[in-house]
Amino acid sequence: AFTPEASPAGSIKRLIAYTKFGNGDVYVQLITNSTSCSYGYFIDKSSAGYESTLSMLLAAYQANTPVTLYANPEKKWAGSGNSVCELYSVVYSR
Repeated sequence: AFTPEASPAGSIKRLIAYTKFGNGDVYVQLITNSTSCSYGYFIDKSSAGYESTLSMLLAAYQANTPVTLYANPEKKWAGSGNSVCELYSVVYSR
């Protein structure tokens, strides 16, 4: 079992949806990412929570709502040679 690594709470800087790359992967980058995931996070379309996660990310991006992203630092994205981790959860908090 892994321990999810939390990003600092912050705004989404970039959000990229790929049509064919990977399995229709989505890449997200915060203004400040977590240490092990310094280049951002990804979600694979085959993930069970893909739709709800993507809708939360889109809403947060559009409204400039700060989010905390939790990720698995042991699972890196094949789409980048940099440190991009598999997204575990998206958290809104006030």
